[in-house]
Amino acid sequence: LEFFTPLAKLEQLIAALKQFPSMTYMAVDHKGTLVSNCNKASVNAVTWGVFPAKEVLQPTVVDARSFLAWKDEAFALWKLQWGAIYPDGSPERNLISNMAET
Repeated sequence: LEFFTPLAKLEQLIAALKQFPSMTYMAVDHKGTLVSNCNKASVNAVTWGVFPAKEVLQPTVVDARSFLAWKDEAFALWKLQWGAIYPDGSPERNLISNMAET
């Protein structure tokens, strides 16, 4: 599951995940600070596109290095694409920039 969330919500999620030791996670902020319960050298299998009675449409693996590389692309979307929809200094663009940086 991929999503963006503020640090306070991430901390709540991590606390809740302690009840599920087999659940692994990786989280990174725009500065590259990585928080994970995975060994940094391990590979984490993930899947996308899983539907009842169907094959997995896109299986993949994620390691810390590839996750950090993906981070740059993901956060760039906030500012370069979504933020660019609105004029500089507008409340909407400021909101998007603030969300990307927190």
